[in-house]
Amino acid sequence: MSKAERSPLEKLLGSARSYKGHLTLKLDDLESLLELGEESPGARTSNLATQLGYALEKVLESHGKYENTLVDAIALLEEDEEIATLHGKLRDAQKDVRKGRERTLRLLEECGKPRPAFTSPPPAAAASAGTYARPDIAEALKPAPLSIDHTPVEFREWQDGFKAFYKASGLDAVSIEEQQAYFKACLDPTLRGRVRASIQQDTPIFGEEGSCTSILKEEFDRNWPILKRRLEFFRYDQSNGQSFTDWVAGLRARADEADLERMKLPEMFTMRLICGVSNKQLREKFLKEAEPTMDNLIRLGTANEVAKATIKAIDQPVSAATTTSGQKKNDSKPGEKFLNPAELKDKCTRCAAPSTSHKSSECPHIKATCTKCQKTGHIARACTGGAINKPKGQGKSGGKKPKPRSRKQSRAPSPTDKRPAEKKDDKPSAPTSTSAVYVRAASLPTPTI
Repeated sequence: MSKAERSPLEKLLGSARSYKGHLTLKLDDLESLLELGEESPGARTSNLATQLGYALEKVLESHGKYENTLVDAIALLEEDEEIATLHGKLRDAQKDVRKGRERTLRLLEECGKPRPAFTSPPPAAAASAGTYARPDIAEALKPAPLSIDHTPVEFREWQDGFKAFYKASGLDAVSIEEQQAYFKACLDPTLRGRVRASIQQDTPIFGEEGSCTSILKEEFDRNWPILKRRLEFFRYDQSNGQSFTDWVAGLRARADEADLERMKLPEMFTMRLICGVSNKQLREKFLKEAEPTMDNLIRLGTANEVAKATIKAIDQPVSAATTTSGQKKNDSKPGEKFLNPAELKDKCTRCAAPSTSHKSSECPHIKATCTKCQKTGHIARACTGGAINKPKGQGKSGGKKPKPRSRKQSRAPSPTDKRPAEKKDDKPSAPTSTSAVYVRAASLPTPTI
């Protein structure tokens, strides 16, 4: 791969290796002069002091270039392990430079020379020049990487931890670029990417406005608006195994973030509307509302209720309505199964829902029309048949069909049949069947005309 094709990170790491080689050479030159002055008191002359001052200046210059290059590389990394590796290289170089600097200053005093101005510049000037030996990084106080998924309470705890880490490590004595690198190293890759574009080269770490911490707070405020923080407070319950004291402490911390002191009655009512509504889709509408005030949420809830009623009326089955002839259609199919009334025990007789959910007198289907029996007051899944479930000819006798008449009984006399009038007897004659009358009439002689 050619140099032009290398990524910015690869170029920085290549430069860091080169600066590390220069730093090693300068430290070796300084070490030779220190050994001469420490082992031979007679060699502690003004000439040696001049050489020591010059050698130390070159060491600090090489170290500044090496350190700044590593800091720039750290800002481009996202993997925690790689960042930790470069931090380790920074610490190793700082220890070597600090050790050589202390030995040089001590030997210069023995030579009767004052400390050179370049060896102990003011922190701000030294940081900008990259020639100040950095203090040890207090790794034990370094906070865990902050994520956008953390709550505002966890964000505040992270801020306190980073301030302690910043002070204990003496980061105020290093350049702004290096301070920013340590600041970004304490953020997870996602959050680091969100704030990177807002942080400029001269952006300070702390401050009310325009600082790295204020930019980070704005990002958390966008992700955790005041309504979400108050929801977090109202939903924070004591977990299994959590002590009462710990739970109360967590509750108080969430109360501070929720700014409960400024809550008024309408805002409390708003929280109850969001937490108490059972319709998840309606709750989602509440949370998406740009201005979730009490009046706006009530308006949304009422509009949702009206819309549901309208949709229900639009979707009402055609079979439940009367036909153009004025009679109700019967959509029940042959052999359609109806419920036995016993199956509706402990259930709503209008919709077959468990009776624990509501009373039959409060059922929402009290005015519905059944698509099976066409009666009003229940729906098809709770239909027991009614009149439409009885076969044709079913009466009060229990639904038994009448016996069919015999063939003889079904025959009616022909209008052409003529028979003479019978003599009336004093004694009442036995009832005669219709078939017997026909037989007798056939045996009589035909009258002469």
